[in-house]
Amino acid sequence: GEMRTIGVRPEDLLAATEAAPGTAPARVNSIVFHGRTLRLHAELGQGAPVVIDAPRQAEGSQFSVGDVAHISLRRGANCPVLPG
Repeated sequence: GEMRTIGVRPEDLLAATEAAPGTAPARVNSIVFHGRTLRLHAELGQGAPVVIDAPRQAEGSQFSVGDVAHISLRRGANCPVLPG
């Protein structure tokens, strides 16, 4: 198959602490406070950058720098195929 690039908005990604079918592991490089969410900057196994908006937890973030977030697409996410 041909490699394609898709556009995914940070709020259309879900991050879990445990692997599950349909998730991809991404290593968290930085965490930025972003209002109601924490913006996780991470890297997929192939080195591709990914940005995830994760809900803030009352006791703090469920992720720390260096953790692996298991990411998946939110149901109903609109992910266009980008040209090129």
